[in-house]
Amino acid sequence: LARGHVEAAEEIRQLINPVTAPGSTLDRKPKLNTVKKVSKEDTEQLFKHLRAHGHHDEAAALVLAYFLGVRPCEMRTILVVGNEVRIIGGKKSAPLHRGADRTLLIVMDAILLLVLCLLLYSISARDPLAPPQFFDGLLVAVLVAALAVDAVAMTAMASRIAEFGASPNKVVALGLNVLLLAQLAWSAVLGGGFCAGRRPFAQLCGWQTRFLPAYLIWAGFVVLVVPPVFGFA
Repeated sequence: LARGHVEAAEEIRQLINPVTAPGSTLDRKPKLNTVKKVSKEDTEQLFKHLRAHGHHDEAAALVLAYFLGVRPCEMRTILVVGNEVRIIGGKKSAPLHRGADRTLLIVMDAILLLVLCLLLYSISARDPLAPPQFFDGLLVAVLVAALAVDAVAMTAMASRIAEFGASPNKVVALGLNVLLLAQLAWSAVLGGGFCAGRRPFAQLCGWQTRFLPAYLIWAGFVVLVVPPVFGFA
């Protein structure tokens, strides 16, 4: 598609994998163990081998991959501007339709955290004995919208994990989304009940303080469990 072969790209996109097709009973092949990190010594030996046999292009690609972490498909997009090296990611959702962009997932997480901060600020600044007001209903609507965004983010991350396998970054991001989903979902229920006059405002306040230790537990899990599980990759 990037080279202008639109028809060929469309035909390839319409192909169906018989193994992953809906209703398929074919067994999936186990994924091979991939090398997460190459040591400096192995890189130097491979570089010397390529240079000795006249493979200068491959040696240059090895240097770019080692120092910049770029994929082969991204190397042709490298642009040096001043003291910056700019690289166009190879997993953009448009125009090549290659799946969710990592930047998009980060933005979604930032939006959810912003909504959570807005919720905590509104609770702390509000008179707990005051009756429901228009802003309370608006806050519930914002929470519902944030839950929809969270559902999109979790679906995208789950598809990335199923397609490319788990990694420390994906596990941490997915766990954070699960925590945000739980806190915002029950906050929306309690906020809706308060606006309808069925629940006291104190329940919404208490839920926020009771849930905060969950983030501390998850932070400890990320620091103490995730690194050894993934071999400190």
